[in-house]
Amino acid sequence: RFMTGTWRIAWRNLARNRRRNVATGIAIGLGFAALILLGGYLLRTERFIRVSTVYLRHIGHIAIYKDKGLEFFAVKPREFGLNAEDQRVINEVLKDDPRIDYVGKYLDGTGLVGNGCKTVPFVARGMEPEIDRRARTHPLVVKELAELAQITKGKTLAESPDVEGALMVSNGLARLLGKTHVHAEIPPDRQLVPIADCTVANVSELLASDANVQLAAGTHAGDFSARDGEIVGTYTTGVSELEDSSITANLADM
Repeated sequence: RFMTGTWRIAWRNLARNRRRNVATGIAIGLGFAALILLGGYLLRTERFIRVSTVYLRHIGHIAIYKDKGLEFFAVKPREFGLNAEDQRVINEVLKDDPRIDYVGKYLDGTGLVGNGCKTVPFVARGMEPEIDRRARTHPLVVKELAELAQITKGKTLAESPDVEGALMVSNGLARLLGKTHVHAEIPPDRQLVPIADCTVANVSELLASDANVQLAAGTHAGDFSARDGEIVGTYTTGVSELEDSSITANLADM
């Protein structure tokens, strides 16, 4: 009886102050909806960062470096990089671990990439084409970042095994270099013609007539090296700071 009377009194109070109660109810509902939206945003952002970092940026769940290699590899790559024996031992340890999905080899580097008329800095990551394919088609990537995993034009490294010096470059870098076409869009009989004068009126058309670029960088031995590259595909990094400078290359080419 006491509880019945309490509920009766509470209902009478609600009916007595209808406007105030309606306003309070709306405020509670809006606050609850805001919390749900905020929670969804945080969850979605966390998934985006986690999946893109681990798979599309190829950071992985576990990264193995030689002692002090993370700090000094860029300065002394020969001394602080993993040699063939190091890699063999790591593969032996990891290959039978059921917790490991797959293992990839990576080599990072920086340098200058040019189109015959100008050069810009690049940051490159070399990897085995199969590793790039597996990362882009991983179930988590397909579920969370399907659009970001797709290249914007052309083919991936795994789809271009016969292209010498195959590269994938970020959209911004391709734009800076004036390379609006990828390898598959260039006629097979198209001859590469060096640009003798970069001040001619149709220089943009000449730059876009092929997918060839030149890369220059320091070697592990401390020397200077240069080689040609062929843009087979373009992609977005999803990170504005990297959009104008990123290259993905075959591990052997790197």
